[in-house]
Amino acid sequence: MNPNRSPVLAIVQQHCEEAAFCWLRRQDGLWSPVYRREHLARVDQLLDAHLEGLRVAGAAAAPLVLESLQRWKTADEAFASTYVLLHSRDEAGLAQLEAQLQASPELARGAAAALLWAQPDEALPLLQRWWTSRVPALRRAAVPAAMRHPRVKRDTVVLDGVEEADASLRARVFRAVGEWRLAQHRERLLDGLEDTVPLCRFEAAYALSLLGDAAGAARLGAGLEQLEGSTLRRAILAWAVAAPSENFAAIFNQLAKVGAWHRELIWALAWRGDPAGLLQLSQWLQVPEYARLAAYAICHITGADMEADELWLQDPPQPHKRVPEREDDEAEHAHDQHDHDADEDDDEHDEDAGLLPPDVPRLRQWLQMNAGRFLAGQRYLAGLPLANALAADTAEFSLPQLWQLALLRTLRGESGPLCELAQPRW
Repeated sequence: MNPNRSPVLAIVQQHCEEAAFCWLRRQDGLWSPVYRREHLARVDQLLDAHLEGLRVAGAAAAPLVLESLQRWKTADEAFASTYVLLHSRDEAGLAQLEAQLQASPELARGAAAALLWAQPDEALPLLQRWWTSRVPALRRAAVPAAMRHPRVKRDTVVLDGVEEADASLRARVFRAVGEWRLAQHRERLLDGLEDTVPLCRFEAAYALSLLGDAAGAARLGAGLEQLEGSTLRRAILAWAVAAPSENFAAIFNQLAKVGAWHRELIWALAWRGDPAGLLQLSQWLQVPEYARLAAYAICHITGADMEADELWLQDPPQPHKRVPEREDDEAEHAHDQHDHDADEDDDEHDEDAGLLPPDVPRLRQWLQMNAGRFLAGQRYLAGLPLANALAADTAEFSLPQLWQLALLRTLRGESGPLCELAQPRW
């Protein structure tokens, strides 16, 4: 490529938009029941191709990504903006990005991901700048890459971070202690169990559970109602896998009284893997709103193949779709979908996309016929006792099943950092 030739801005704009969209697609895919590792790898390859285009475009991409960030103020645009600016060294643009992150701290997760997608030496200057900043959102964005960087002392990050006044930063550091298995900071996690902020208490309990601490595992279900988003999904996984039986049953029964929690409880039963939960899942199969996810949960535990065993409806009723009320609503609705803002009139759930609609009578019959395969007191994944699943070929496992295996291995002290599962591979 001729370095003296000006980049074609229309192509650079496309790289900007597609990089943001692919990262958002990847984030959604991390917990998707229809994604396997190969699907995530394909998204990663496509994302990296667009990031390569942005690296080649250099400074020409900066005003384009910043314009999108200013317009939409979303984590995916923060991802694209951070990636471009850590390569272009545009000081004015960087200041604009930092101002936006300070004004909207929830965008820090996109900025943090961009630091992870850069090569360590490329990310280091911005990582150091943000960690030494006094802006909590910037320090929060620096934590994941700092913990991974070979030239950063993890103990220093932890000791600084747990003393921060900002709760989101404290919580992120607590989480990192567990994911990187830094047992020397156990006492700080025990202190974190008494933090005044629910998120901090959860992350301290989560980290302790990863270190094999029973006290932490027993606290995982406390305050689930105060969590949201991917943190809630991760909390449900950890609670379902690690909580003592009486604790799990008590909190499950309490939350089951709240209809809004039924979908999360379906996930909990899938990850728990207890055959006793199949009866409750069979009942939720009969509720149209939960049928697809409940069918997936049954397959997650039992290894049933809905397509091969013809357990699905080939001509299901079509859901109602909202019709835009005016022409310019279509363009706005397109970006709302891109940003995954929930539409109050849309009855579908993102996690149901791609799941086969179950033939409820046939799937319930299959459960009855195969009930003898699953022993009380044993826990299962993909039709295998957990001990066997840990040694199985996981090529056909869904990403939620892989998260479960990764957590189990971490709890057994048999794997590296749990956070590595979702990290990009260079």
